[in-house]
Amino acid sequence: MKSSRVALCGMIGALSSAIMFFGGIFPFSYFVMPAIAGTVFIPIVIETGRRWALMTYTTVSLVSAIIVFDKFPVLIFIMFFGFYPILKSFIEGIKEIITVYAIKFALFNTVVFLCYYTVTSVIVVSEIADELAEYNRVLLMAFLVLANVAFLMYDMALTSIVSIYLYRFSGIVRRLMRLQ
Repeated sequence: MKSSRVALCGMIGALSSAIMFFGGIFPFSYFVMPAIAGTVFIPIVIETGRRWALMTYTTVSLVSAIIVFDKFPVLIFIMFFGFYPILKSFIEGIKEIITVYAIKFALFNTVVFLCYYTVTSVIVVSEIADELAEYNRVLLMAFLVLANVAFLMYDMALTSIVSIYLYRFSGIVRRLMRLQ
C-alpha cells in the first residue's frame, strides 16, 4: 500500500518536474506550465492525501529550482500554482461559500503582491522593475482585476478537473496502483 503511494507520487512528481522544465524553455508559458504542473497533483491529493501531496510539491519545487533555467516560472509554481490545488481541498471543506471565496481571493491577491514585491525588490530584475515603474496605478489595478478574473476561471477549471478525475479516472488509478 505504501509503496503504491510512493510510486504514484514519484510518477506524478516526475511528470510535474518535466512540465516545469518545459515552462523554462518556452518563454510564453510562464503561467501555463506552472498551472498545469500543479494541476497534476490532483490524483495525489485525492488518492493519498494532502500530506503526500505536500511532500511531492516540496520535491518538485526543489527539483524545478535546479533543472529549470528560467526561474520566473519556478517562482510562480512555488508561490502559488504548486500548492493551490493541495490547499483548495482544505479551503473547500469550509461550508460557507462566501468565506471560501473570500479566503481564495485573499490568498491569490497576497501571492500576487508577494510575487510583485519579490520580482521588483528582492530579485531586482531591473528590466521588469523599470517596465512596471512606467505603468500608472490605474493600469496596474486593471491588471490585478484581470488577474482575479483569470484566477476565478482557473479555480472553476480546477473544480471541473477534480470532478472529471473523481468520476472517470479515480477507480482506474486505484485499481492500477492497488490503493483500495
